[in-house]
Amino acid sequence: MARTTRLPALLLIAAGLLLPAGVADAELPEWRPLESEFKKGFKPDKSGLQTRSGLVKKLARSKDGRAVKLLMDALKRQRRHAADLLAAYDEGMQAWQEKTSRLERQREERVRKHRERYEKKGEKPPPFSVNLNSEEGKWLGALPKHPGEMIKARERLMQRYDRAMQEHDLVRAVKMAAIRVLRDVKGEEFDKAVKELLRVAARGKGPEQAELVATLGYVRGDAVTDILIKHAESRDPHLQHAALEALGRQNSERGKDVLLRALENESWQVRSSALDGLVFYRDVAVMDALLARAAKEEGVVRRRIFQTMSAIVGETVKAVLEAWQSWWPSNRDDVIARWKRIPREGPVLDDPPRMPVKTEANADSTSFYGIRTDSKHIIFVADISGSMRRTDDDPKDKPAKIDVCRDELKKAIRGLSARDEDERGAASFNVVLFSTDVLVYKPGKMVVATKKNKEKVYDWIDKHVQADMQTNIYDAMVQAFNIISGTSASKNRDKGADTVFLMTDGAPSRGKFIRPGVILREVNKMNKSRGITIHTIGVGENHNKGFLERLATDNGGQYLAR
Repeated sequence: MARTTRLPALLLIAAGLLLPAGVADAELPEWRPLESEFKKGFKPDKSGLQTRSGLVKKLARSKDGRAVKLLMDALKRQRRHAADLLAAYDEGMQAWQEKTSRLERQREERVRKHRERYEKKGEKPPPFSVNLNSEEGKWLGALPKHPGEMIKARERLMQRYDRAMQEHDLVRAVKMAAIRVLRDVKGEEFDKAVKELLRVAARGKGPEQAELVATLGYVRGDAVTDILIKHAESRDPHLQHAALEALGRQNSERGKDVLLRALENESWQVRSSALDGLVFYRDVAVMDALLARAAKEEGVVRRRIFQTMSAIVGETVKAVLEAWQSWWPSNRDDVIARWKRIPREGPVLDDPPRMPVKTEANADSTSFYGIRTDSKHIIFVADISGSMRRTDDDPKDKPAKIDVCRDELKKAIRGLSARDEDERGAASFNVVLFSTDVLVYKPGKMVVATKKNKEKVYDWIDKHVQADMQTNIYDAMVQAFNIISGTSASKNRDKGADTVFLMTDGAPSRGKFIRPGVILREVNKMNKSRGITIHTIGVGENHNKGFLERLATDNGGQYLAR
């Protein structure tokens, strides 16, 4: 279940934006000096991050509605500053990837010729060494004694990225500071401050507007709820998802009614977004509605309903309709008693827990490396990096990982049939392969699972599933999401994939992002309005179990080690 990154209650306390219960504010400063200090000191291109953070904390504690306008003005400047830093990182990383990919391809060619030269003589090839004085050697180095400029340059780029993310974190802190002020003021002052927040949200565009609308969920009030209800009908999926989730965070009766209606929407992605709002409610009517809806659903939406119900009750129940139909009536009273002991009033600050999914699929469902799914619209993302080759240490009677990958892809696609249909049409698929570079079978679109189309992809798999170079997980996932919705965020309303399988035998070593934590954040961001289920398979002993397990859990999927 994809989630938007937020600052939960404990982090708000740590950041000084929310005081624990029973702790009184210090004597409040006069407004004019505080306003003057903020205007002079909050200059993203001149003042340091720590200085600006301190000024935001001061305004958050001001208990003065005028602080909201000041914070919203600062938000625009801070967002632009963070975006400029991230753009500089993007430019540098693109240049880094282009140069290192070229050098790696050159090296692979030299290694191949080196191997062939000795094999022609019937001799075992000695280890291939890099000339550290060549351009290739200076960049690639010979780890660990000689890091090489490639590694050093990547570290400098990651430092640039870290700085950009710190500035982006302050963007979120500015928004939460405005929310803190709104929680402290009342009456006419509250109305004026809310009006300012809504004005800024209305003027936003694209993801910027969606982020601001999502923030409105922390604020109660009819004016705010009216705006969220309006955006819940938006044709922009990002904006609509943000509004539905924010309505749930508000935890109001009006919001609940809107979300329950959205649960009946003809679009599976709208129903999926409604779940991200309903998960905030501790409500018997919500649980009953979810259970009733589960009986009408199939595939990934039903799976997400069960995950939502588990998060609401705080229990892991097998994701099977009959299991829930038995568990909920039997445990309803105990759950209600637990809710009453910890009442929830007003907007919910913390995100709901991410619950593991215990599921069962039909015997005739599609299987990839042992994970079964009832989905009929699947993208397979497979690792073909050099580590998938056979090594001297591999048992002679065991096939190489790359050969298993080739067979598993064909077997999974063979299990799909164009005769199988759901609300989005005939079964469909696509394949993304990654090493240093990324290959896509049919860029930008799904392929109907006809016999003819499957025979074509088998030939493509035989030709391209060859182990080579590094492990570019992030760029491969970007390509998968481009297939799902391309450049248009609304393309996948009725058609497209609802499930992604990711298989890898290693840790990320290439791509725009390499750090596992960063990839998790970026994938969750891409997926938050799409509701795609992501299953992960780790092959061999060297894959990053924690990363793959978290990627699956965050996105409603299953992790399997092979």
